[in-house]
Amino acid sequence: GGPPWFDVGRGRTSRRRDEGHRNPILKRFGRPSVDLPPVTRETGRVARRTRGSLDAERVVEAAFALARETGLAELTMTEVAARLGVGLTSVYWHVRTRDELLARMAEQAVVRLRDELPELSELPPSGWRGQLREYFVRQRQAFTDDELLADLTVMRNAPAGPDGVTVGFGGVESVLRHLAAAGFLPADAWYLYAALSLYTQGFVVAERRRRSATYPPTGAEQVRLLDPTATPLLAGLVAEHDVVLDHTGDTAFTAGLDLLLDGAGTRLAGARTA
Repeated sequence: GGPPWFDVGRGRTSRRRDEGHRNPILKRFGRPSVDLPPVTRETGRVARRTRGSLDAERVVEAAFALARETGLAELTMTEVAARLGVGLTSVYWHVRTRDELLARMAEQAVVRLRDELPELSELPPSGWRGQLREYFVRQRQAFTDDELLADLTVMRNAPAGPDGVTVGFGGVESVLRHLAAAGFLPADAWYLYAALSLYTQGFVVAERRRRSATYPPTGAEQVRLLDPTATPLLAGLVAEHDVVLDHTGDTAFTAGLDLLLDGAGTRLAGARTA
């Protein structure tokens, strides 16, 4: 059991045996994905980590775990320290500012995102269209499965750490080389990659907004918004082709992606015959 606690309402001491009362960190934040230091039996307080057991990597991992629960905007150095069971000064010893912490997190996010994507350099360039399609389908899925990756790499307008920059631009270079090997001019390869990246990232942002909104409606309720006389094409698309008026969903994403890739294929064919 834990230490005695004075119960004002009952005028006597009692032992509260639930885990939250024995560990105030768990009571406030819940059980994290990183290990918390134990509570000592003698004092009932969170035991300090031994000297040298904390490093920048553990600070970043704790920040990831906390940000997944509270959101990136609510992340503070004080709460990261509480999560780890250390003093605030100990955190600042390894990560000097919140901006540095976010940069380190963004660096890790870039690395994790790169791991989710296919390595195009290992594939034959002749299949560039299907390979590039799969690349951006998986990028959208990665951002959808882990919104924190999108927060750190798309929504946050600040640089990642040096390793993240190297990995991120290395991934872009790999795609450009693959497209150049398929016959694209370097400038065309760049603008194609940029167009597909912005399309995918914009789609992810729109879908996140959609998940927290109630308008416009989806499914059959969309028909109520439309006057078939005034907007016959839209009414027909909604009724017959599973179109979503706010442009989100798997069908809309892959249809737009295919149109962009078809246009790139036409451009490539024209360059080969010129």
